[in-house]
Amino acid sequence: MRLSHPNGCVCVNWRHRTSPECDAVFLFDHSKILNQCGASIGTEPERLCFVNVGIIAMQTEEFRTLLSYVNATFFSFLTMPTDDEGALSAGNQNPITAIYDEDTGLIVARSVLREDGLVQEDSYMDGVRSATKLLDVGNFFDWADVTNIFDESGRVRKETTLDNGLLRVDTFQDGVRLRAYQSDPDDIDLVDWTTRGVTYDFAGTPLSRLTRYDDGTERLESFQDGVRAEVVQADLVLNAQIWTQIAASFDSIGRLTGRELTYDSGLLREDSFSAGVRQKTNLEDAEDAFDWKTIQYLYDRDGVIQSKQEVGDNGDLTLILFANGQRTERAILNADGTAEWGVQITTYDATGVSDVTEYGDRGSVLDDYGAFFGSDDLVFAAA
Repeated sequence: MRLSHPNGCVCVNWRHRTSPECDAVFLFDHSKILNQCGASIGTEPERLCFVNVGIIAMQTEEFRTLLSYVNATFFSFLTMPTDDEGALSAGNQNPITAIYDEDTGLIVARSVLREDGLVQEDSYMDGVRSATKLLDVGNFFDWADVTNIFDESGRVRKETTLDNGLLRVDTFQDGVRLRAYQSDPDDIDLVDWTTRGVTYDFAGTPLSRLTRYDDGTERLESFQDGVRAEVVQADLVLNAQIWTQIAASFDSIGRLTGRELTYDSGLLREDSFSAGVRQKTNLEDAEDAFDWKTIQYLYDRDGVIQSKQEVGDNGDLTLILFANGQRTERAILNADGTAEWGVQITTYDATGVSDVTEYGDRGSVLDDYGAFFGSDDLVFAAA
């Protein structure tokens, strides 16, 4: 059946071709027309007509399509919605454009303005979709564009550009996200970091998170069963912080158990915790920057200081006791013999020094203080 139109082109009914005048249309591979049309608009054409050399118009119940072809191979078309009478819809709101390979006829790219206001651009490789990019041209979302990349197993990568300039890349395997990477290329004021990367297991549980900050420091967090188990911070530029490295460990419910700090001065600090409460602090002057070698602080179960033990460069040992955070006693063991006494005991009250007692030698004077010394070897070595 032949249909005539004012522009002089000839249309044919797809299922009832009777006019030999329309044979030229069917020099094309019928299945190719159907496949290319269906790949873009999801339906087969009802009518075809020549509009001009190299262009064919195709009409369906819902769309009107212009197809471009070279040597009997379609390489692009533009599809627009129509109303109930076949006329183009008002505003022409949802056009579809597709491009095909001139040699193989396989689809290469497809673009559509969706009803939600997004522009969707699909890319194909060997006729199979390899990427989909969504553009938020109407600024309906908090991102500017999202690109999903596919292989034969499905989505393998998702790239998102947020409205604030941040970039995010998610990597997938077998449909499961294994890595998320964010970057701040424009150094916006909303975040204090440059990059942040998170790795996940196949259950979607985080394994690690690495953050590089604007000041040149970085922070690596490790997780066990989704709970933070270790944190290592490093000052890569060596002047952003007063420390070079901080390493912290946590128990199975995320409570702090230990922390080690290395300061720019060479000072080493180690803190021990029980149920998240600090119990002991050890300081070591590894670079001989101070007039002491080591200092140890002990704390009660509530984290309140109980004692401070200091070993000086000259070997003197000083022990200070506290009650409810207030200093009560000080014992000094004279190791180098520069003083006339071997042990000096000072007691304190609310107003300050209460009493000072000096002993010629150690004897048994320090026996009552043994529980507060980090090591009896220090006491005996200094005696």
